[in-house]
Amino acid sequence: MRSTPQSDAIPKARLLAVDDQEANLFALQEILADLNVDVIGASSGQEALKHILNSEFALIVMDINMPEMDGFETATLIRKRQKARHIPIIFLTADASTDAHVFKAYSLGAVDFLYKPIVPEILRSKIRTFVDLYEKSEEIKSQKERLRLELENQVRNRMAELQVINQTLNSIIGASPHAIVAVDRERNVFLWNPAATRIFGWSADEVMGRKVPFVSDDKRQESDLFNQRALQGESFTNHELRRMRRDGAVLDLLVSAATMYDDKGAVTGFVTVVTDITEQKKLEMQLLRAQRLESLGTLASGIAHDLNNVLAPISMALQLFRLKLSDHGSQKTLDALETCVDRGAALIRQVLTFARGVQGERVHVQTRHLLQETEKVLVQTLPKSITVVLDVSRDLWMLSADTTQIHQVLMNLCINARDAMPDGGKLTITGQNVLLDETYVQMNPGLSVGPYVVIEVRDTGHGIPAEIRNKIFEPFFTTKDPGKGTGLGLSTVSAIVRNHGGHINLYSEAGRGTSFKIYLPASPSESSRLPSDRDAMLPLGRGELILVADDEAAVRQITRLTLEAHGYRVLEAQDGADGVAVYAQHRDEIQLVISDMDMPVMNGQAMIRSLERINPRLKVIKTSGLTANNKSADAKVTALALEVTLPKPYTAEQLLRTVHNVLHGGDRG
Repeated sequence: MRSTPQSDAIPKARLLAVDDQEANLFALQEILADLNVDVIGASSGQEALKHILNSEFALIVMDINMPEMDGFETATLIRKRQKARHIPIIFLTADASTDAHVFKAYSLGAVDFLYKPIVPEILRSKIRTFVDLYEKSEEIKSQKERLRLELENQVRNRMAELQVINQTLNSIIGASPHAIVAVDRERNVFLWNPAATRIFGWSADEVMGRKVPFVSDDKRQESDLFNQRALQGESFTNHELRRMRRDGAVLDLLVSAATMYDDKGAVTGFVTVVTDITEQKKLEMQLLRAQRLESLGTLASGIAHDLNNVLAPISMALQLFRLKLSDHGSQKTLDALETCVDRGAALIRQVLTFARGVQGERVHVQTRHLLQETEKVLVQTLPKSITVVLDVSRDLWMLSADTTQIHQVLMNLCINARDAMPDGGKLTITGQNVLLDETYVQMNPGLSVGPYVVIEVRDTGHGIPAEIRNKIFEPFFTTKDPGKGTGLGLSTVSAIVRNHGGHINLYSEAGRGTSFKIYLPASPSESSRLPSDRDAMLPLGRGELILVADDEAAVRQITRLTLEAHGYRVLEAQDGADGVAVYAQHRDEIQLVISDMDMPVMNGQAMIRSLERINPRLKVIKTSGLTANNKSADAKVTALALEVTLPKPYTAEQLLRTVHNVLHGGDRG
């Protein structure tokens, strides 16, 4: 028998002694006194059953011959109790047992059968064996419980670690600027992060459990091949694809894909990381265009030099021929040849201006006088079917410029305007002082904060198609018939404006004409106030909610920031259809709509008509590059709504004063 004390984790063994003779029970307790076991006595079978119901025992030592309920009956009832079926039983008897008694005892689960009088050493030895077995069993149970608790604790800790990892991954996926999309083997989406919504336009609720929605029919075969290869275990890195936004816009994408597997190595789907490189592609095209222009400029410069060498002797030879050929016919022919030479020389000067930025003498120019002189020339030379209108501020600032080159810019633009109005129309030239602030500059890249003179040349012609607007400043690009245009006019205009530190913007809408706005750094008087002087006087909002609809994200952003910085709340819409949806959702809160007129899906005018059906008392500020003049137009009340036109781009001051006037100065009774 072990002499070590019982561990707190292992309960002390309990023995149930059952005998109707008190002396026998006492003797049994004495025999087992030195064993590490608790002996519980029971003087009858009924009492033994009560102990079995209330306690657990390592061993039962039970007399067979007892009144009312003998040992066999008691054992039979004990074995019917589920928790007591495993308890070993040693039967005791004073009678010479028959084989039938022995067989019955063992059939009831007895582990031994002893005869009275009992030899103490034998009984002690047998009981010690079963007590040891009990203690070993309890020790194993205790170890199992300890291991179970340790395992549960490890699982709990691991689950906490996994939860932290999962939260971290969710945060990374949510904060990623790249779209992260995962699909299963059936190509149904089960992961769609916020960037995917921002890039493609569909919310997670709209795509979860469905096929990806951004594959157009013409790209379906390409997409199926991509998906098939990804599901076969092939990974992709920085693969360029073109896909479609919800609004129909085409996106240039950089896609990386990786196959996903389960714990058995079977393919479960794949995940893609998508980067929108649409703007990057546009910048690459602009860079390539700039490099191409630079190459063309270098080439044009060399060609112009050679052509001047060719024309110079021709021009001198013509003067000699005039002296030798005095008849009228020859002189007329020489006049025609000299005209061609002069035209060629002028064309070469234009090429050089574009190619090398030839800069003449810069002087202080009275801008107002320059525009008035230009008007006089146009009135005398343009067809009578074209009306020329000059609208110039009286205090127009001066420029530091080459007068000849600025005059060339104006004439080139006006000649193009004439060609755009073959059936007549209206040509308007305006001049305005502008103090450009950060808002204006962010809406109009290429400019700096400071004073400018803005000269606008606007016609009412057929307009310039959207697909060629980004090409018109390229050299040798022209839409005119062969022999009617060199394609150098606008490229020369752009070169001259850049050489003067300025910038030129084009606005055109089909059927509404074209507007060129030239921004030239001005030299205002010292008394002119800087934009910072006016900031304190700008009107502030009182929490009014304004809807800004514009397809240019940069314009929406700077307009929102400007309005929010001055006390307004702002909702954004990326096109007319989106604007109608946003307005319908917040119709009771929105007090003013600021909308661009030229937007995809649904243009500004169509959107305004739809909104007026929702709210006939709608207040609207229209923004457009094609306006009556560069000043904020007066408010006018149409049949349904209050409308104000704001020229684009606009300064923060122009925006805020127009908003304030519409909200608080144009209410109708």
